[in-house]
Amino acid sequence: MRTLTMLAAAAAMLSLPALARDASEAEKAALNDALVAYDAAYDGGDAAALVDAMPPSIIEGMAIMRNIARQDVPAFRAAIVEQLGALRAATEVRSHDIDADRVTFHETPAGRLYALVPTRMVERSRTGDLVERLETKLAFVEDGEWRLMNAGRDDLAVILKTLHKDFADIDVPRMTVQVVPE
Repeated sequence: MRTLTMLAAAAAMLSLPALARDASEAEKAALNDALVAYDAAYDGGDAAALVDAMPPSIIEGMAIMRNIARQDVPAFRAAIVEQLGALRAATEVRSHDIDADRVTFHETPAGRLYALVPTRMVERSRTGDLVERLETKLAFVEDGEWRLMNAGRDDLAVILKTLHKDFADIDVPRMTVQVVPE
């Protein structure tokens, strides 16, 4: 019976889509730099820097999903920056916290390193309620830089898993939003 239990446990471990992995000190430092820059961009309302932090392949994927031609992707990106800037300017942000102490590193079945980055935001919603958004940002290296995205959003998760097959079986916790007391 013990052998069967051990075999079942081994089979379950082999079927895991992602494995925890230790990142090198250089990888950790580079991710930390990206998180610090993202946090500063968020706090400063720098929409262009926030969009620059996203994986370029995801922006291209968003354009493809909207039937936007490849040559029009820069204009599409500019429109995203403009929309995000307007949204950030109209949103009262009470707090934006990246929990760097709870970042976990993993590896896709293809061997790509990625990190899950817990993030908490408290902001005033369009309805006037104070809301807390909990999300786990997905971070991975693209074009030599750590990039961040909210893969807990269904639309972005579909694009990620379509463009990057090694993420097909990776589940990122869904973003949650709840009203909180003043």
